Amino acid sequence: MATTEHEMPGWAGEDDYPLHGSWAPPDDLSAREVCELPLPEGQEVLGPIARAGSRLVVGGKSGEGKTTFCMGMVRAVADGTDFLGWTGCGGTVLIFDLEQGLRTVQNQLKRNGLHESDLVRYYRIPDGLALESDETQAAWVEGLIIRYKPVMVLLDPLYKAHQGDSNDERAMVDMMRRLDKWRDVHGFTLTIPMHLRKMDPRATDPTMDDIFGSGGLTRGAEVVLGLRKNAPGHSTLYFWKDRDGDLHEESKWKLLYSHHDGFERDPEDKGPDPGELIARAMALSGAMLMTAKQIATASGMSGDRVKTALVIMEAMGTVEQGAKGAHGAMRYRLLHFPDTALKRVEEIAAALGADDEDEGF
Repeated sequence: MATTEHEMPGWAGEDDYPLHGSWAPPDDLSAREVCELPLPEGQEVLGPIARAGSRLVVGGKSGEGKTTFCMGMVRAVADGTDFLGWTGCGGTVLIFDLEQGLRTVQNQLKRNGLHESDLVRYYRIPDGLALESDETQAAWVEGLIIRYKPVMVLLDPLYKAHQGDSNDERAMVDMMRRLDKWRDVHGFTLTIPMHLRKMDPRATDPTMDDIFGSGGLTRGAEVVLGLRKNAPGHSTLYFWKDRDGDLHEESKWKLLYSHHDGFERDPEDKGPDPGELIARAMALSGAMLMTAKQIATASGMSGDRVKTALVIMEAMGTVEQGAKGAHGAMRYRLLHFPDTALKRVEEIAAALGADDEDEGF
């Protein structure tokens, strides 16, 4: 970089930055004590797809919309709004742009309604960084993280954040160790767009293995997504990795895209309503009361998705809370089907061998 360390934006003096290279052993904790540790505040940064302290990787070929997709997430996270059904937590986002020209950056910010936002801090560094080896640069980046306390940090593209070979496992592990320490200590979501290798022309869908560079870039990620442009205005979003199992069960979504509106779900591709799946599972179980865990098992949905849907169904009067179970877990009673599933009542009642009133709906 052409600037000196004391000319860098955000530089506040050497004493304001932590020492690099020091190491301290972790706390000596039992499994019980680990489970009792408080989770970071604002655990969901963008629904279950981006949590505090997590690493999110978005893969796609050049021109497939990775930057546009990430900017849609940035807007939702900063403003506390919706993106593809996920709600942002609201807060500061730091963007380290190591590639794009000023005109492209301005157009992206304007299209996403961020041109008047002070919650998004933008750092254009076309020369790239050397986070794996340059302590001055590393201290500057961490200093900005300490100062602004972001909920998300976007590093785009990753291959220009270091001076080594992206296929060099050792170099990549060393750089990711530093980045992972920052996200763990400071509790932000680290979002990394990644290029894909040239695919085999016989392949119908890309996979996580097609992401360019060392496998260490995705092994430590909690969520890995992929984008592929199918036709003008039509793309596919792939869910390649969900370490904690908090997302939905679909492996891919169809998306619509426009320069003005960015990405949105294709309404013809949306799966069954969660309330319908839960109601069907509860009715077919034959049980009067079920815990959220039992409902998740019966419906095949993730625990977080079931809990969210139950809150909505309770507010709508579709379910109600009943007596707690033996271990204190809340149990729910199905009162009636959501409107989307009324046509299935006779079919399910017949399968149960009972009428609607007997089964509590």
